[in-house]
Amino acid sequence: EARAVATTVCTLRDRWGVRVLESSVLRVLTFYSAQVECITEALRVAGVRGVSVSSVDGSQGAEADVVLLSFVRANASHAIGFVSEFRRLNVAITRARAARIAFGHARTLRALRGDGADAVAGMVRAAEAEHSLYPEAAVGS
Repeated sequence: EARAVATTVCTLRDRWGVRVLESSVLRVLTFYSAQVECITEALRVAGVRGVSVSSVDGSQGAEADVVLLSFVRANASHAIGFVSEFRRLNVAITRARAARIAFGHARTLRALRGDGADAVAGMVRAAEAEHSLYPEAAVGS
């Protein structure tokens, strides 16, 4: 997921120019601090610096035109901790002014349990209906 985020950032930069890397334009959010580190490292390896990468909790009050949201977790029990907590989810999905690009394991997100589960499952269903759900291999192509 971190590599897919980095690839997407590079694609946006290549198409829109370096201004897209400004925090008012692009912000990367994730639910876990360890994923912040993974994404930051993936961006460094890709030669990208200056992109705002933070946890959802650390992003309250901050918005950007485009938000890349990394859901992180996937497992057979479909239990993914913080991600299904409605308040965190609300913060995560309301930081984007123009566009939100989500990265996650669709099967896990579709079967989520918790107070934010319906909203996440709805996002996945909407992406499927709009034919905007892409496998990892398609990212950046």
